Amino acid sequence: MVTELRRPDLLSTDFPVPVLALLAVATVVLWIAAHWLKGRIADKWQRRGFLAVQALFGVVAVWSVCQFAARFVVLSTPWSLWSLALVTAGAVEVAVGLYELERSLISRLTGRALLGLRIALILLLSVMLAQPILQWEKRTEITRYVAVMLDDSASMHISDRALTPSEKLKLASLFDVRAVRGRPRMDLVPGSLTGTRDKLVRECAAFQMVPESDAAAFESLLKKQGAALAKLLQDAVKALNSDYATLGRAAGVADQELEGVRSSLKKTVIPRLVEATAFVSGRSPGGIRERRQGLLRAVNAAGDELAKIMQILPPAVAKADAVFYSGLNPVDRKAIEDIAGRTRAAIAHDVLTSPGAGQKGILDRLGARYSVKFVRFASEPVTTDVDAWLKTGGKYVPPVSPAAAGPGLEDKTAGADLKDFQESTDIGAALEKTAKEAPADSLAGVLVLTDGRHNGKVSPEAAARQIGAMGAPVCTVVIGSRETPKDAAVLDVVAPVSVYLGDKVNLQVLMRFDALRGRKAKVRLMMGGQPVDEVTVEVPDDKFRANVSLGHTPPAVGIYDYEVEIAPLDDEPLKENNKWRVRVAASDNRINVLLVDGLPRWEFRYLRNLLYARDRAVQLQYVLLEPDGLDGAPPPAVVYASAARKFGDAEATALPKTRDEWMRFDTIILGDVPPAAIDAGTLDDQALCLGAGCAPGCRCRSTLHATLVFESGHA
Repeated sequence: MVTELRRPDLLSTDFPVPVLALLAVATVVLWIAAHWLKGRIADKWQRRGFLAVQALFGVVAVWSVCQFAARFVVLSTPWSLWSLALVTAGAVEVAVGLYELERSLISRLTGRALLGLRIALILLLSVMLAQPILQWEKRTEITRYVAVMLDDSASMHISDRALTPSEKLKLASLFDVRAVRGRPRMDLVPGSLTGTRDKLVRECAAFQMVPESDAAAFESLLKKQGAALAKLLQDAVKALNSDYATLGRAAGVADQELEGVRSSLKKTVIPRLVEATAFVSGRSPGGIRERRQGLLRAVNAAGDELAKIMQILPPAVAKADAVFYSGLNPVDRKAIEDIAGRTRAAIAHDVLTSPGAGQKGILDRLGARYSVKFVRFASEPVTTDVDAWLKTGGKYVPPVSPAAAGPGLEDKTAGADLKDFQESTDIGAALEKTAKEAPADSLAGVLVLTDGRHNGKVSPEAAARQIGAMGAPVCTVVIGSRETPKDAAVLDVVAPVSVYLGDKVNLQVLMRFDALRGRKAKVRLMMGGQPVDEVTVEVPDDKFRANVSLGHTPPAVGIYDYEVEIAPLDDEPLKENNKWRVRVAASDNRINVLLVDGLPRWEFRYLRNLLYARDRAVQLQYVLLEPDGLDGAPPPAVVYASAARKFGDAEATALPKTRDEWMRFDTIILGDVPPAAIDAGTLDDQALCLGAGCAPGCRCRSTLHATLVFESGHA
């Protein structure tokens, strides 16, 4: 049933539907009865007078039917229901009148059939004019969930050694350490002031764009947005007064800079915003132009002063925190040091479960309103059962379900799976997977707990924008110190998959050095536990990226496992990312090519240079039957062309000695060679090796067989 009636010409929804149905039936019956009674009246003038009563019954009947139908469908016609009823009833009466005129011309049955068709057509047109829309309500329950993403990379399993006093006090406040319960939360003041300034700049931008000469436009904008701006200014004043009070409670440890901030808030920022509120609300004297100038002047003055405060406040707060921390007794300081000395993963675990006595963790608070999808990520994202993760105390859980893994699941936690999983941090890949797997309208938000040390290939910004486009916010809890820990890491190694025997394996190594300015790091290429190449990198900056080349020539055919290693530094907390393993295959499976020509023609020189100097995949042997020589010089030594010769020894003075040596070549290129230079039997053997078959006794090395390329009409 339609529960929302928007037409003004409909009866109230309080009118009972059964009564409305009886009214519709009764009026239709009265309309039909009026037609029956009219046929019983003999006097012509009485019949014409009764026509008005008959038409009235028809209009009321159609109107009543429309009212009844509107309880089940939406009548979207622009016509009023009375107009629709009048047109419909009038058309029906005209059709009945035509029937009475035609009765003397056609049979009674035919006349009634025509009357029925005409009335049906009129009613159909009336329905089309009413434009009914069938409306129904369908309820679908959508389970909203929050994706909680926890960074489980190797950098999360170290403790921060360079935490500032402010950062230690923040952690102590989070975990409700007794020593900091009465401490003013000055660390929240910079964020509060920044947020206040950003809101003022954003909301006043529209007023700034109105030309000073256009007073009417400013007045119109003030009417539209004045109330919202006044409330924003009042809220800003309240927030600043709260920040002022917070800084005042820290007076015992405040220095001159902190007192200067309080003075600026009290004497400049807060009065200017109160003045701006008066201009917006109209309590200040002057016209529209004076109000505009006063508002913008006051807001700009407050914003400029807040910008100055934001340059002074952070170091002042850090200094005040340092004074507060140094004034604690040894027992309280040890309690705070114990909290600060925990690994980032342990801190994240407690933040998610229970940061303090009597406090609910993030998982419990989110679980009260949403379903929670728990995702651990490092080099790749892995959806994890929360209960299994909690049972291990936040330790590594393999990316398989316990039911599927069976016995021995715990044995995998210390193997290669863990090391491979934790070797890098790809925040972008985790966000991208969440965006792809999120059903429509089901993702309520994403919470990411990480130390922010992203070194993956997928951009976190692009993936976060994709989630934002779905209407879900991406929130972060950054764990760890603002100061970058000392760390040397191998980010990537570019190496060939395979090389030919005799070639050098060249590896391009990309490395990162953080907070290691002025240090020297040794980068080694290890094979079988022994160094085969080494370079020394000097680090000139705290955030330095270096690219070096390492190489080694495999001594024989085989598979070689190399490891690029940055020699660990003594004060480096994370050494697991100092290594990178690659595997390279060394083979001698080159293409054996024999190039034979009579004279050193241009074509011969081109092919020799192309195959010998440029293509390392080709083992070339070339023979000149009539080489250029010097008068009086002794003839060159006889060197038979052979595929078994050392790579690089390409020049030969004689054709292959035996039939087997001919068969070792994959491709034979014959240039301008006289027919007599090669015996007929050798040519016959090679010709039989073309196509799909071989000569009896042929020992070709592959199904490609040998290939003859003829360049001259001699061959």
